Amino acid sequence: KGKRLFEDQNSAIIMGTLNPMKTKHYLSSNIDELDLLKDQNDMLVSMNQLFKDNRYFQLVVIRLKNMPKINETHGREIGNMLMAEYIKKLRTTFVTESGNIFRVSGIEFAITITDPRKMDVLANGMKSNPTFLNLVMQYGSLSAELEVFAGIAIGGSDATDEHKLYTAASQALKIAENPQFSSHGCYYKDIVS
Repeated sequence: KGKRLFEDQNSAIIMGTLNPMKTKHYLSSNIDELDLLKDQNDMLVSMNQLFKDNRYFQLVVIRLKNMPKINETHGREIGNMLMAEYIKKLRTTFVTESGNIFRVSGIEFAITITDPRKMDVLANGMKSNPTFLNLVMQYGSLSAELEVFAGIAIGGSDATDEHKLYTAASQALKIAENPQFSSHGCYYKDIVS
C-alpha cells in the first residue's frame, strides 16, 4: 500500500520502494563451489571496479558446451559434480585475489583474470592445444569429457566499459564455437583486427 506524500487531492504521488532480487535461472546443486558463485550482476560490478582502478585484466566467457548431454547421459548429480570440479580447477589455474569466477547462466561462466602470468598460461595453453580448456573426468568406471569453449576480451583495449567487454567476449565465444574455427578459445582482438 502506497502512502500519499502531499495532501493535494488532485494529484496522487505515491512513494514505493524497489528491492533488487537475486534471481537464479538454474537449479541449486547443493554444492557450494557452484551455489556460492556470484552472478552476472556481480560480474558487471566487479569489472566496473577493475576499470575504475585502472587494472589490466581479461574477461573469459566460458561455455560448457556438452553439459546438457552429460546431464542426460549420466544424470544431473554427476553433471553438477563435474561442473564443480571444473570450477575448482579454473579457480586454482586462473584466479588470483582480485579476479573471480561468475555464473552467467546454467552452463556459462565468466572469469576475470588479473594476473599477467595466468593470462600467459591461458594464451600458451590454447596455442599449443586447441582443446586446452576441456577436462576429462573419471568417476569410478565413468569417464566424461567436458567440452569447453571460451571467448576472451581484454579490458581497456577491447572495450572500456563492463557491458561492452562482456559483449566482446561473448562474440569471441560465438566464433570459438564455430566448427570452422581451429581452436576452442578465441580472443576478441583476433576477430576484429
